[in-house]
Amino acid sequence: MIQAEKPEQVLPTAVASLGKPKQEGKPTQAIPTNNWWTYTLLTLGLIIMIVPFVWMILSSLKGPAELAHLPPTWLPTAPTLINYNNLFTQLDFPVYFLNSVILAVSITVLNLLFCWFSPHS
Repeated sequence: MIQAEKPEQVLPTAVASLGKPKQEGKPTQAIPTNNWWTYTLLTLGLIIMIVPFVWMILSSLKGPAELAHLPPTWLPTAPTLINYNNLFTQLDFPVYFLNSVILAVSITVLNLLFCWFSPHS
């Protein structure tokens, strides 16, 4: 039978290590983030990621004729909410949305379940 160490034996070692200074090793250098090119690249990446969403929202405010116009315009000349009216009156949007929610939740739950089991296999 293995006996655990007595608390009297462990405590002095733990207390003694509190007073020791930390060992100094090789100094670590932080990655500099004040370079202008770093912020330029990050800003460019942000623009690339956001532009499609802005285009989608602006296009939803255009009428059918303006959507088909070539070359396309960024800003709608006559903003309209007719597309949103069609979405909620002519299409079965709540059913489509519920299907998307069910699919997203089930994929997330299954992914979490399988990822939880993988380290235990």
